[in-house]
Amino acid sequence: MKHDWRSRSACLAASLLWGSSLASHSVRKAHSLFLFTLPLYIVGSLTSISTVKAQVSSDGTVSTTVTTPDGRNFDINDGTTRGGNLFHSFKDFSVPTGGSANFKNALDVQNIIGRVTGGSVSNIEGAIRALGNANLFLLNPAGIIFGSNASLQIGGSFLGSTANSLLFDNGFEFSATNPQAPPLLTINVPIGLGFRDNPGTITVQGEGHKFSYATDTDATIRTDSPGLQVQPGKTLALVGGNVLLEGGNLRAESGRIELGSIASPSLVNLRQTDFGFALGYSGVQNFGDIQLSQRASADASGEGGGEIQVQSRRLSLRDGASILSISSGSKPGGTFSVNATESVELIGQSTNNQYASSLSTESQGSGSSGDLRITTGKFIAKDGAYAQTYIVSSGNGGNLTLQASESIELIGRGLYSSGFYTSTGSGSSGNGGDLSIETGRLSITDGATVDANTESSGNAGKVTIKAGTLLVRDGARVTASTFGGGDGGNLTVTADRVELIGTTADGEFSGGLFAQQNTQDATANAGNLTINTRELLVQNGAQVSASTFGAGNGGNLIVIADKVELIGTTTDGEFSSGLFAQQNTSGATGNGGDLTINTRELLVRDGARVSASTFGAGNSGNLTINTRELLMQSGAQVSASTFGAGNGGNLIVTSDKVKLIGTTTDGKFSSGLFAQTDFNTTGNAGDLTINTRELLVRDRAGVSVQSLGTGTAGNLTVNARAIRLDNNGTLRANTRSNSTDPNKQQATVTIRSKDLILRRGSNITANATGTANGGNITITTDNLVGLENSDITANAFSGNGGNITIRTQGLFGIQPRSQLTPESDITAFSQQNPSLSGTINIITPEIDPTRGLFELTETVIDPAQQIAQNPCVKGFGNSFTITGRGGLPTDPNKILSSNNVRVDLIKPVASTVSSTSTTQKQPSKSPTVKQIIPARGWIYNEKGQVVLVGYDPTKTGVQREQPAPASNCAAVR
Repeated sequence: MKHDWRSRSACLAASLLWGSSLASHSVRKAHSLFLFTLPLYIVGSLTSISTVKAQVSSDGTVSTTVTTPDGRNFDINDGTTRGGNLFHSFKDFSVPTGGSANFKNALDVQNIIGRVTGGSVSNIEGAIRALGNANLFLLNPAGIIFGSNASLQIGGSFLGSTANSLLFDNGFEFSATNPQAPPLLTINVPIGLGFRDNPGTITVQGEGHKFSYATDTDATIRTDSPGLQVQPGKTLALVGGNVLLEGGNLRAESGRIELGSIASPSLVNLRQTDFGFALGYSGVQNFGDIQLSQRASADASGEGGGEIQVQSRRLSLRDGASILSISSGSKPGGTFSVNATESVELIGQSTNNQYASSLSTESQGSGSSGDLRITTGKFIAKDGAYAQTYIVSSGNGGNLTLQASESIELIGRGLYSSGFYTSTGSGSSGNGGDLSIETGRLSITDGATVDANTESSGNAGKVTIKAGTLLVRDGARVTASTFGGGDGGNLTVTADRVELIGTTADGEFSGGLFAQQNTQDATANAGNLTINTRELLVQNGAQVSASTFGAGNGGNLIVIADKVELIGTTTDGEFSSGLFAQQNTSGATGNGGDLTINTRELLVRDGARVSASTFGAGNSGNLTINTRELLMQSGAQVSASTFGAGNGGNLIVTSDKVKLIGTTTDGKFSSGLFAQTDFNTTGNAGDLTINTRELLVRDRAGVSVQSLGTGTAGNLTVNARAIRLDNNGTLRANTRSNSTDPNKQQATVTIRSKDLILRRGSNITANATGTANGGNITITTDNLVGLENSDITANAFSGNGGNITIRTQGLFGIQPRSQLTPESDITAFSQQNPSLSGTINIITPEIDPTRGLFELTETVIDPAQQIAQNPCVKGFGNSFTITGRGGLPTDPNKILSSNNVRVDLIKPVASTVSSTSTTQKQPSKSPTVKQIIPARGWIYNEKGQVVLVGYDPTKTGVQREQPAPASNCAAVR
């Protein structure tokens, strides 16, 4: 079996990790909704058509004045001031390429509030400037387009919206669709945006981001197209009908990004924060769509990464678009929140394959990265797109939380694997964030990944999945792992059904669930892996693994399920489907974790495996199975073994029924339960205990605690009501050793059963090769049956033969012998030295000599009176009946067992019935002890035969009455 693990470099080569800042800043992927995208582009085209010649003009409702020296640059003066608010009202507001709109406000103005009432889309191709630190609110219900050369040169926050009005707490509404001349104005700060039907679209155009990085721990963002930016610590908000970023860039360094889309009459709340303004959407009934494409970005990075909120019906990122917040200093990053009532889609990568669509937070300093929270109906990430929290320095990673009421789909690989990540980069010391997923259906396919990991001294976060159905297919993986000095996190899955199927398309990596320690020289420990489900299916080479490859310990693997099915291998046999808690590296000192399965039904077939084993110097954990029924067939194996210097763990199976059947199709591997050591190993094997009502081992399947190395074999204990070994079925506790102290290598077999049946070449063995002594076999059973060359052996090669002790009420078809024969044998010989043969001790219950004997009567019974009818007369309707328990098997095709009962001895009783004779049975309880009356003499009967009698025939008197039978039958003459 090939067991999958990946180092940092291997993961990068396979595009399954993101371990540099480039990966974290690149922008991973989204699945386009055709019905969503097409209308957005139509809206964008229509708004462009309706755009008038670029100009800025007043509508005359307030005292706004506009002058221009060249038709390109516009100076905006006057307006109406109320307290810290400056109100402007425009008929048109568009700025040509290379031009500007310059607000000439007083420096003490806090908020510049402008509205566009003329019904034309604002097309901004140049700069918008304001003096001082004033915040700028721009409302145009008809729509706003920011071209690729648009820029914001203001000192405060910017809010661009296609709302109809700004609302104030005194009830005043500054409306762009119902303007008053002159309007009522207020000194209060706006508290909301009022939307009516069909709000316009906001579009941001540009060439898209172009990121450049110095080192993995010192990343710098640069872009040839600066796009729309506000000063550090301020808010950049775009709130409209639909919001489109077509290659455009938004930047609010250490500030706040707000993207909101409204589709129906609604009220959006505004509140002031440390970053400027935050929006609340509790009053919104219907949301619109937000789409980022062509490497578009929304970025709140900087000293103390900023906050981001996205609110829409559908959010779509494609073609390498990104929304990100990177903290580069000591301040913690802000929260990144996505709320999309219908769907979030991250699709693909840029056309030059350098950037993948993504949602991400990151810390490059001592401050923690922000949390990323996504709430939606459906989530899709495709072709390498991803969502992540990431650290490259001493700060801690943020938590990544995803809630999708319907489904989450992670599909395929591009520049990276599609998926979710909370990660720590190489050289960092902070801890990774936790990763939590809750959804109706989680589908991870075609190499996609969910991963909480660490490559540094910091610990990885934990992974928690709650889903109705979890599907991990075709090499996709869910991992909580460590590649560095930090411990791996726990992985917990709670689902109604879990399906893990297949490997990557190239067959290089198995898919499944993994909680692993992946670095040989690291002392970090792997986390625990827990699955709680109604049904678990692992198939076609997929795996569930809580393992270690290094000096650290592996985690525990716990499966709680109604039904567990482990089926098959890959077509090339490189990966076996199964459950693994292992130490996987030769020479590594970490111990493997325990593996526990609690299930109603466990099916393992077609080469699948369950293993708690060690390949290194560390010890294996224990393997415990509690189930109502265990069925293993076609080469399936359950193993607690050692393949190195470490000791194997114990294997304990408790089940109502245990059935072990057959081999793989090529006959190389037998189905069975194993606690053993491999060839050329020095570790000791663990013990194997089976507690069951019924054990069936057939068709070359086996139960084994043997040692094939120099270590000690474990002990095999079977407690069962019935044991059936058929067609080369085997219970084995063999030892292979060249130790100078062969007594240390003895194995033992202890069997307690009511019925033990061996057929067609089946065996119970405690044999030894080399100098090792044969093991000891102790069998306690009501009936022991051995047929068709089935053997019980404790033989040795050059050491002493073992000891065999059998306690039974009945021994059938098998007997002790000094050598093996074609018959069924019990042997304990030493092949090289017969004087070293072991012992065979068969113990059966002592026979009570009074049992079944009857007191002879003083009066001889007339035999003629015991004949129901003259035997010489032929007739019909006569019968001979024995009542009570019979001595024949209940089925003529079955052999004798304790279920077949004995015939009790019958005490003859005189009968006066002449037509039918009935023999009655004695009660089956043990008879009371009676005096034995010896024969006191003999007489001749009517046939001239001698009959012993219980009286003295030489005496006369009343002691006996001589019979005088009369018979006309020739047979008695």
